[in-house]
Amino acid sequence: MLTLDFPGSRTLIDAIDAAVAKPTTHELTDSLRNSLCKLIRDKAVTLPDCVFEANAEHYARRELYRS
Repeated sequence: MLTLDFPGSRTLIDAIDAAVAKPTTHELTDSLRNSLCKLIRDKAVTLPDCVFEANAEHYARRELYRS
């Protein structure tokens, strides 16, 4: 379930799903690295602004997707 909608979200999720379906750790990491590099190069994903907001008091993560 997409918790935050943003441009390219489906493309990012599909790339992650394809990577985790690989049979070996090596193939998984190669697939994930290559997909993320391509998404960054092509500017295919625009993360929501909240992802870039720092929290000075503690570590903060942003849930973009829940399976």
